Amino acid sequence: MKGSAAGGTGNYKYYFYYQKSGETAWTEFGAAYRTETTATLKASSAVEYIIRVYVQDDSGTFDFKEFSIKYYQPLTIKSLNVPAEAAVGDLVEISAVVTGGTGEYTYQYYYKEDPEIDEWTPFDEENTTETTAKLTSNDLGVYPVMLIVTDGSHKIAYKETSVSFVDKEIVH
Repeated sequence: MKGSAAGGTGNYKYYFYYQKSGETAWTEFGAAYRTETTATLKASSAVEYIIRVYVQDDSGTFDFKEFSIKYYQPLTIKSLNVPAEAAVGDLVEISAVVTGGTGEYTYQYYYKEDPEIDEWTPFDEENTTETTAKLTSNDLGVYPVMLIVTDGSHKIAYKETSVSFVDKEIVH
């Protein structure tokens, strides 16, 4: 945060305070009676913070400005749930647990037909708000799977895993 003042008498001292949304107590951050115009607030939780920057001149006159900042947890794919093995021809359901970010999520699932080639094929052509997707294969092999999630502010997270399609007699 940076404070700035004009007018008044003599030098300025700055005070920086925050209040978490829903709370009544104000907490000072940065040193009191500071001549430096900046202070750093490290958010401890994903909530809205109300910030007050007070300025005091040499005559003891105070003024302040207030504003709010909303902190969000980073967009994270906590888990991408895919069975390690499935029988050839079976329909495998893939699901994900996503946290953080802002707004509504969109999901785009991809797979590789050949793990040696860096070409991903989308399950569907469109992004979706569906948290699950289904994959099947009539061929034996390991299929890498990737999920890309985009939040309401266009932040992106991705995670990769794989599923092995095996002979029906081998599935554990």
